[in-house]
Amino acid sequence: MRRSAEAVSALGRRPPEIIALLGDFRRIPVRRLRAALRQRGWGSKLVVGWSAALPQGIGALDDVYREADAWMLADRPYWETFGRMPGTRAISPSDLDGFGAEAFRFFRDVLPGPRRQARRRNLGKELTVFVTTVGAPTFDACLERLRLQTCTFRMQIIAHAAPMNVAFQRMLDECRTPFYVQVDEDMLLYPHAVRRLYELISAAPANVAMAVGDLYDAHLGRCINGVKIFRHAIARRFPFESRDSFEKSQLVRMERDGYVVLRKAFDAAPVAGRTLGLHGVRWTPQSIFERYMTLGRRRRVADVPWLEEVPGLFLRRFLDEPSAENFFALQGFLVGTLAARRGEAAAKDYRTYGQLPGFQQLEALLDEFSFLTMPAQTAPAPVSARTGTAGRPPRARSAPPYAATYSRRSAR
Repeated sequence: MRRSAEAVSALGRRPPEIIALLGDFRRIPVRRLRAALRQRGWGSKLVVGWSAALPQGIGALDDVYREADAWMLADRPYWETFGRMPGTRAISPSDLDGFGAEAFRFFRDVLPGPRRQARRRNLGKELTVFVTTVGAPTFDACLERLRLQTCTFRMQIIAHAAPMNVAFQRMLDECRTPFYVQVDEDMLLYPHAVRRLYELISAAPANVAMAVGDLYDAHLGRCINGVKIFRHAIARRFPFESRDSFEKSQLVRMERDGYVVLRKAFDAAPVAGRTLGLHGVRWTPQSIFERYMTLGRRRRVADVPWLEEVPGLFLRRFLDEPSAENFFALQGFLVGTLAARRGEAAAKDYRTYGQLPGFQQLEALLDEFSFLTMPAQTAPAPVSARTGTAGRPPRARSAPPYAATYSRRSAR
């Protein structure tokens, strides 16, 4: 058992029954190890044990999820709160103490039998899931989560349609089923999500036009309104307008005409079974700047109380941990707040992301200051007071200096 690239070379010539990888698998070559096993024709089982580190660890989890035969999540609160993924089992850190001679016996007990897909409800005639994509790094993970749903459905990908209202309008125009679900590529849905949404709206009165489920936003550290399901016969009567608030405008027109939108109040903390997935697990400097510029611009018109807390939250994060991600999140919100004075913007268009107002100047500023910091080996490491998950004690983390975090030269 190894925790580094030595894991591949340490396989030797005799196929082991079980290969167990523990620790931070962001530093474990899981994919290379799996490829080596296949190349040698070995039937060894690959087991990965992981203790969550939110939000950074979520993206890494999705990267290697399919490579392991079995998972153990030593962080039980994570396993309970963020969805019990198929083929996983939660264990306590104490179970890993003295790991050695009893390893094979332990993992033989933990390993599930052959993965059998539970019978899934067929909703192919009732439901279409539309997935919008403009090439975000979470797209493959989004599709993988949809393949793990507890029901089957029609699925259609809407790629590189812009502006965003055009992509959403295609759903209205091309849907051929009574209901459809709108999924953005940065949504990672739990296995029960689509079926839960369908059961909710199909059991509702005929005047219910839409139902909304909450997602846990890993960057904000709270639940937000997220995935939506529509009754197509009603929604198609309300085409999307070419404006930034086109979704809100459609909702207002629906309710004004007497239709109902199901929106349950929810807390910031996720609730097992009710929270339907994850949002915002991976960012580039450009994407996080654009996201919070948009939210900052909408803050004055959106009826979202928690948005008022975001500027202070982001400032505290940046002071605690001056990373590129925290820098561009804060600056994006400030730029959006200033831009709101000019009135409502046009609908989001990914084709304009290369010319986001202020982004290149801020990028140059950060790049300039990255060369003024102390060397990485002598720089003081501020400690972050952010918590890993709701209700858990703070997890101290050293923040690297700018030079180690972000450089325009190395990011491109």
